[in-house]
Amino acid sequence: MLIDVEKEAQKLRSSRLMVDDEQVASFKETIERITSLSDPKHITLLCLGFDDATEMHEVMFGLVHAIESYDAIAGPEVATTNFINALPLLLPHASDWAEILLSRILNDKESQALLRRLLKATSSNIQEVVSSILRNLADEDPKQFKRKVEGVLT
Repeated sequence: MLIDVEKEAQKLRSSRLMVDDEQVASFKETIERITSLSDPKHITLLCLGFDDATEMHEVMFGLVHAIESYDAIAGPEVATTNFINALPLLLPHASDWAEILLSRILNDKESQALLRRLLKATSSNIQEVVSSILRNLADEDPKQFKRKVEGVLT
């Protein structure tokens, strides 16, 4: 079966608030269809599914795990590169989810080092967006993130 990825991305966007059981089911099924293609470029499409206004946090964490699964599919460098390039798409409507995703990277030393290296090699626009989110994380929870953020940004 041929999957129209753009149509799937639209379904993900239109069901991301998950206001009823039908949207929850659609959201979950769409994530599965997109990830079944195993293309790390689809991380960008998956990121379009995030929205801070949803109350279905446990379902949204399924999307977090789907994005993280690309580390095993394509390797951490490819997956992280695609993820950081997609981060501007999360702002402003999913800034909390952007912080959650980045905090998960910060909580792993190898992932921190990779993020630091990849940020230096990316565009200044992406660097600014990611740096802003990271600084916000450090300001919100300095005990947990200040040193980690400084390590990534220096």
